[in-house]
Amino acid sequence: MAEELAWIGFFSLLGAIALGLPLRLFGWKVVWGSVVAAWRFTRGHRWKILIILLIGAAFGLWSLVTVRDLFLGLWVR
Repeated sequence: MAEELAWIGFFSLLGAIALGLPLRLFGWKVVWGSVVAAWRFTRGHRWKILIILLIGAAFGLWSLVTVRDLFLGLWVR
């Protein structure tokens, strides 16, 4: 139980740093613009991303279920 709480705390800290540090350094407009640009990039290159994920599954890095979840989870409508 204590180990699970430690992981929760670790991921909370990691998320706070990953979001808070760029916000402090660059401001919310730049961070939001970067998020939008990254979203547009993934939307425009979704088939290339799928091919990379399938190659990873072929070499045993991921399972096909994980690849399917990653690929379809990016564009939930």
